[in-house]
Amino acid sequence: MLAFSTPLWVVPLAAWAISIVVVRGHRFDASPLTLAPWQMLVAAALLCPLAIIVEGRPHAIGARGIASLAYVGPMATAFTYWAVVEVGRAFRAATISMALLATPGLGLLISALTLHEIVTTPLAAGIILVAAGIRLAVIDAPRIPSRVAPSQRSAARSPGGRLG
Repeated sequence: MLAFSTPLWVVPLAAWAISIVVVRGHRFDASPLTLAPWQMLVAAALLCPLAIIVEGRPHAIGARGIASLAYVGPMATAFTYWAVVEVGRAFRAATISMALLATPGLGLLISALTLHEIVTTPLAAGIILVAAGIRLAVIDAPRIPSRVAPSQRSAARSPGGRLG
């Protein structure tokens, strides 16, 4: 199983790398938040049949599971993607890539605070080493001017708040 699954990790890594590069070089006509529902719809349309083929028929879930999916799908995922795209437009790709490495450590610390999970010494050392590596990689990283079109910047500041 390991020989089959290991190369599959390259696909999402490559997709994320391509996404960072495209976002950095693209001038958006609409906000990423406006496009997020469409991105989620396309992803669901592509991945649901694949998941059914690979995993089989989905199991029944209760109201709590439906509520979790309703939050994680459109709310957390779309909002997070929007936030990463907006930040990615303002900072270098190397800075964003390094900063995103903090996600697992931050998740561990939040779970320790909220769920009272134990952070062992080796785990804490790993979090500290990752944080130090991130800091060393992004020292004095300059901000890049926004790639938002000037007409969108001035429209965003208009009293009506409309873009376009």
